[in-house]
Amino acid sequence: MAARTAGAPRRESRAKARRAFGAGGLAIAGLLLVASLAQAGTVYRWVDKAGRVHYSDQPPTAEVRSIQEKRLGAANEVETSGPGYALRRAAEAYPVTLWIAHDCQQECRTARDFLKRRGVPFSETVVTSAEDTERFKREFERAEVFVPAVTVGRRKMAGFAEPSWAGMLDDAGYPRTAVPARGRTVPDAAPVPAPAPPPPGANPDAQRR
Repeated sequence: MAARTAGAPRRESRAKARRAFGAGGLAIAGLLLVASLAQAGTVYRWVDKAGRVHYSDQPPTAEVRSIQEKRLGAANEVETSGPGYALRRAAEAYPVTLWIAHDCQQECRTARDFLKRRGVPFSETVVTSAEDTERFKREFERAEVFVPAVTVGRRKMAGFAEPSWAGMLDDAGYPRTAVPARGRTVPDAAPVPAPAPPPPGANPDAQRR
């Protein structure tokens, strides 16, 4: 009995050591996983419904409780899910291309300004050659060029109609207002100071001259 009693503390110590090693191994495995994902440039961290923390180079599904995206190379910079995240997801899944022509002035400018006001990243294609014309006809399935035109992913529309363009962007998940740049604010325009009144006794005509 004495021998078995003396061996019990040693067995308990070995069990504690195994548990400590297991916890340490999990921590090291987690660090190695994050380091390997770092090579992808973006690491997504989220917590599922069971409270488990996940790391991946792929964005999570909409079922997660919380999401954080950390862009590597920006120290201590973590962006939670929000307009900026929605904008990136929409731009990746449904890229926007604006089609214009040199002889399209006001309407094309209006369409471009609309996309800029909304903060939508887009590429621009100028129809200048016969080859461009044929590309436009194939893309929009039209017999002639009609600009401005836009493609949002696979959806397309020739001619600018703000409600219709806005609907396509809404359906693609683009935020309805421009996402402000992180760490920057647009200052209000400085008021124009009123001219100083002339000194007493001064000739106003001489001041104007």
